Amino acid sequence: MGLSSADLDINIMLPFLRPTQEESQHHLKQLARALEPVAQGEFVNKNWWAKLPVSNFTTLEEPGSLPIDVTADRQDACDGKRLAQQLLAADARLRPPVLLLKHILKGLG
Repeated sequence: MGLSSADLDINIMLPFLRPTQEESQHHLKQLARALEPVAQGEFVNKNWWAKLPVSNFTTLEEPGSLPIDVTADRQDACDGKRLAQQLLAADARLRPPVLLLKHILKGLG
C-alpha cells in the first residue's frame, strides 16, 4: 500500500480486535516510538504512516477505520502536533486504551 504525492487523505484501516491490556500497552509504546520523529517536527518520507502500529485499535462509529488526514506532499508535511490533534479528536470513536494513547501523545507533543 503506497502513496503518491497527490494523495491527501488516508484511512488507516483497523481490524476489529480487542487486545489484552498487556498487548495494548506494548502496542502503545510502539506507537509512541514511531511518532517520536514526527512529534519533533522532523520530515519523514511519505510512507511514514505505514509503519505506525495501529492495527489493534477500532472505532465505535465505524468499526474498521480511523480517519486521519495526512498530506504526503513535501510542501505540507504532516507534523507531530497535527497528527496528535487528529488522533485526539478521534478518541471519542476509539475503544480503550485511548487515555493511555492520549497521555503518550501529550508527552510527545
